[in-house]
Amino acid sequence: MTGTPKGLYGLKGFYTRMLSPLAALAVRTRLAPDLLTLLGVAGGVLGGWALAAGNGWLVLLGVLVRLAGANLDGVVARARGVESRRGFWVNEAGDRFGDWALFAAVFWLGLEPVIAIALIFAVALPTVVSIWGVVARNHERINGGPFGKTERSLFIVILGFAQPALVAAEKPLVRPEAMLQGWAWAVVAGSLATAAVRWQRIRADSGGIRA
Repeated sequence: MTGTPKGLYGLKGFYTRMLSPLAALAVRTRLAPDLLTLLGVAGGVLGGWALAAGNGWLVLLGVLVRLAGANLDGVVARARGVESRRGFWVNEAGDRFGDWALFAAVFWLGLEPVIAIALIFAVALPTVVSIWGVVARNHERINGGPFGKTERSLFIVILGFAQPALVAAEKPLVRPEAMLQGWAWAVVAGSLATAAVRWQRIRADSGGIRA
């Protein structure tokens, strides 16, 4: 099996350990994993609203909640022995809605509509490829990559602090509009690269091409 670059996804184990007291509490109280998925979506909504409002610290909080929910739902489901195919799809849907809630804020920040729509599609593409691997090739669910969920979250936080700082600056080094556009194209390029890496690995592992 060929490897896929983990990127910042390699930090997931560290974050999981930080969240272990919350996971243990959720297991003891028999909290439904779906509620934790919804928590992740709520974090995305908070982060997206804060991004549009220009509050970097609330963007950071929203992203942390978003990642916590996306992490805890699977951990709790496995610990309680309630993993299911339905739960898999609920988790995937929650991840996408959480991501879209974060990135939809670019429409309010003044990003050109065509670029904004390209961004919304691009951030979902790595997941589409991974799901294709599960459904069409019976491949394990691939995460990580050069620009996966963790990298996307970091870019949202960077934008959350950089955008209001540039808007408030009397003589910014770069125009806020130009920075936003460059940021968006970087996210699009990174997402496309991640989708390509995942697609190559799935095909290689299933004998579609030489690794």
